[in-house]
Amino acid sequence: PFGSLAGPSRPVSCAPCCAPCSAPLALARRPRSLRSPTLTGKLRATRGTYESGEAPMGGPGQCTPAIVASMTSKIKQELETSEVDVKPSTDASCVAITVVSELFEGKDDIKRQRLVYKAIWEEMSTTLHAVDELHLHTPTERDSLQ
Repeated sequence: PFGSLAGPSRPVSCAPCCAPCSAPLALARRPRSLRSPTLTGKLRATRGTYESGEAPMGGPGQCTPAIVASMTSKIKQELETSEVDVKPSTDASCVAITVVSELFEGKDDIKRQRLVYKAIWEEMSTTLHAVDELHLHTPTERDSLQ
C-alpha cells in the first residue's frame, strides 16, 4: 500500500512524542531483518587479517611488542622523524602515540592525525582496537612545552 522502500515518501513518526513528518521511508531506520547480511559478513570476514591474508600476531585487539615496533618504524619512516613513542595500554588493546616531526609545520590537528593514521592503517584495520592518546608536535612546539 505504501510502495517500495525507495518509492514515494509516507508519513512516519520520528519519535513517539513527535508528530508525523514527511521523511522518505528509505531514510527511516530499517529493521535488522532487512539489513544486508552480505555486507556485514564481508566486514567481519576481513577484520583481523592483513592484506596478505595472514593473521596478526596476538590476534585482533591485542597489541604485542612486535606490533608496537612495527608501528613505530612505520611512523618514523612515513613522517621522517626519529622522535616516536608508542606505548600500549595496560590491557594491550589501545596505544598512546607521541610524535615530534617537522612535517607537522603549518598543519592543523586533523591533518597531523591523518598522517599518523595513514602510516599505521594496517594495524588499525586488523590488530589495534584504538589509539587512546595522540600527541603530535612540531620541534618548536615540543621545545615550548618543556
